[in-house]
Amino acid sequence: MSRPDRKWRPSDADRERYATAVSQAFAEGRIDATDMESRTAQVYKATSIADLDALVEDMPAPAPPAAPPGAHAGPAGARRSPQRTSGVVAGGLVGLMAIAGFVLAGILNAGDGSGADDLAQPVVEEAPAPVDPADLPPIATEQVELFDAENLQQMIDTLAAGGVTHLHQMYLRNDSAEFQVRAATEVRAIDEFDYVAGRMMTPEPVRALGDTEVDEDVFLPLPALTADALWRVIEGSPAAAEAPGADVDFVVLRHRSTFDVVDGELVETAGFILDVYLDDTADTSYLTWDLAGETVLDLH
Repeated sequence: MSRPDRKWRPSDADRERYATAVSQAFAEGRIDATDMESRTAQVYKATSIADLDALVEDMPAPAPPAAPPGAHAGPAGARRSPQRTSGVVAGGLVGLMAIAGFVLAGILNAGDGSGADDLAQPVVEEAPAPVDPADLPPIATEQVELFDAENLQQMIDTLAAGGVTHLHQMYLRNDSAEFQVRAATEVRAIDEFDYVAGRMMTPEPVRALGDTEVDEDVFLPLPALTADALWRVIEGSPAAAEAPGADVDFVVLRHRSTFDVVDGELVETAGFILDVYLDDTADTSYLTWDLAGETVLDLH
């Protein structure tokens, strides 16, 4: 039976669990190298837990554990024939003679002045327990709907508490958000991270800024983006697009420059804006709002 939480966006921990399962299947010979590389690539492109499930559920199951030494087929209590018994005894004698030969050789080597005081002992490593795809994996995240006024405020507060001071871009969905922010380093640079289930994931570097890039054109101070403005554009976009039954797919924060002719001169207007993308039920693809979420600047 399918579970609603399989539709959630996977966390980094979820992806690592599934990638490990794929690697182990390759190590055990259940899939070949090409299949392993393909499945691993898809793990990091998956947009839901269900997508990850599909990547492991059709893999061949692990082989059953080997029968313990001494186990044999046939009904319990079956008697061995004399010929069978004599063969077993003869085989046992040959084995004992071989072992005695190895031990004698070790003793002779130990006394030949080669410096070997002890017989080398083979190192036996335990084979890893096979992973059962049916048990993969526990979900590492909780579902938090971000298209909610209270949860939007929690997101802004979490970013501030996590040391974020300036934003570069934002992609906000109902179940998660992706941020590009000013890196907390002496070098002017941009980092990115995901925000999932009320938590900031580990930032990753994107790029260093060039000497010609001005901070005001690249970064927006975090306090300039408010939860109230985000909530207004989410709530107001369907009606503004004359599609009251439409849903918001995602919201983008970005920097935009526009040019207008004023008194015969070309004038540039630049600043951060919010683009709101609607689902397919709306004739309008997306709306552009001012940063305060009070005015629709364009319909696209």
